[in-house]
Amino acid sequence: MIDLIHNIAIAQGVVTGFVLLILKRNGKRDSKYIALFLLFLSLAITNESYGDYIEIEFHLLYPFKFFLLLPNLILLHINSKIIGTANSCKKVILNFLPGILEFGTLCFILLLTKLSIIDSNSNFLNYFDEVYNYLTINYTIFIQIIILKKIVLYNRNLYAFQSTIHYKYLNWLKWVCIIIIVNEIYYTLFYLLSNSPDTDNQSYVIYAIIELALIFYIGIGALLQVNLEIEIPLHDLSYQKPNKIDTDNSEVTNNHEMDSVFVKIESFMKTEHPFLNPNLNLKVLSQAMNIPERQISNAINQNSEQNFYSYINQYRVEAVKNMLANNEQTKYSIVGIGEAAGFNSKSSFYTNFKKVTDITPSQYIKEMS
Repeated sequence: MIDLIHNIAIAQGVVTGFVLLILKRNGKRDSKYIALFLLFLSLAITNESYGDYIEIEFHLLYPFKFFLLLPNLILLHINSKIIGTANSCKKVILNFLPGILEFGTLCFILLLTKLSIIDSNSNFLNYFDEVYNYLTINYTIFIQIIILKKIVLYNRNLYAFQSTIHYKYLNWLKWVCIIIIVNEIYYTLFYLLSNSPDTDNQSYVIYAIIELALIFYIGIGALLQVNLEIEIPLHDLSYQKPNKIDTDNSEVTNNHEMDSVFVKIESFMKTEHPFLNPNLNLKVLSQAMNIPERQISNAINQNSEQNFYSYINQYRVEAVKNMLANNEQTKYSIVGIGEAAGFNSKSSFYTNFKKVTDITPSQYIKEMS
């Protein structure tokens, strides 16, 4: 049973990993770190499976575990999507360093056993194995928590920088982190509750099944994430309504500047209709208006008490209402009208339309009749 699970996991991880490694979107291999994660995870499972097959712990594949590298590959992936934490050569090396040190240490341990300097059943190796297991588990959980915090800010800031968020969310990666944490805790309990862990144990079979499901889920999530080329700042840009009026001159001046910027934004929206572009984001609008992104974001937040996403989609909803008022539904389907207004998906269109009008597009048409 466990051999079959391992073989499926290895095959799936290798195939999906290589597909993601060679896959290019907009000229970029934007899933290369996820691809490396799947390939190294497959190597780690191969290591374990081979050891069980030959019934020897310290075999030639023993050093190829990379448990201290795997969580860092996910971290590198999320960092590549966040402005300000992009992966410089130095950061990539630092993230690979734990895996390199781990590999070197395990090579040294393997050499000591092969030269019979240390007996493979010695208390020292038993102690080392126990410490190594708990170190990798705690390190993995620690890195996953860091990643989860970054994903929360990334998802939140999508609304401040994007007018369309379809397939741009990293919720799938959030669930990957949660599954890894849960599986690592389960693995810890498996070792704590068993004096002599055996891979034929039912508890280990459950762990392996979760690992297999994780590989499948990561592959699907990475392949469906079609808009990963966007970069989102990590700092929190969510709007906070001021609790009191600040009478400081500089603050008043800043408010007047934001009012002026907002007037320009409103005028640009009504004359140029940039919201009709389904790929409109804060950067595109900033370049079109020649106004810094920060000023546009602050002006919208301060004057409309909305984020960029809600503000742009409100204009799109109004465009839909105008088209319906002009009987455009006789020429296009409801979804077609939504697309003409700048929505790039049916779900986004219906969600935003109901948010603004409290009814669906179909109900709105019926009320107009």
